[in-house]
Amino acid sequence: GGDSMLIMRELLQYYHALLTQSPLKLAPLLSYREFIQKWHTFDTRSGTNYWQELLKNYINDNVFLYNKKTAVGIFKQQHIEFSLSEPQIKDMKSMSQRIGCSRNILIQTAWGILLNQYFGQSDVVFGVVRAYPSSLTQGCRGPFYHTFPVRVKTSNAVTIADLLREVYQQNVKMKSFIHTHSARNAI
Repeated sequence: GGDSMLIMRELLQYYHALLTQSPLKLAPLLSYREFIQKWHTFDTRSGTNYWQELLKNYINDNVFLYNKKTAVGIFKQQHIEFSLSEPQIKDMKSMSQRIGCSRNILIQTAWGILLNQYFGQSDVVFGVVRAYPSSLTQGCRGPFYHTFPVRVKTSNAVTIADLLREVYQQNVKMKSFIHTHSARNAI
């Protein structure tokens, strides 16, 4: 996010000051307390309404159940690595450009379809991690990330292109409400 740019800029300023043996002059930073005070000035009602509407009538309570200590559960925990070939990456890029969405949206949609199939449900919700925009965290250092819900509903009447557009629209709308504490208040 924006904090990495701030840290890099300051690192370069430190380096320049060392090279030139000049005094270091850094811009004042917003304290975390000031950030929280700024945060409380945002309107969260519209965001809460958005998240409630997104999750309205969601009743699927499937979760990955696995207890590492007792090995109870139907899922086997394992680490799997894979990589896409150049032709696969090219195909993804071509498809995303044709439909008008990013490769990230393709992956989110594919994950939603996989979860739909895995749980045998037509409606799933999963979380995606987003960095807060630098306009909200300007002058602050540190990681400013949050997990937001994405909902994927499948049916025989819905095409892959329709699902991609829906997930894309959710991601676009999500940006308007990134300053709210999303689903935990909406469920």
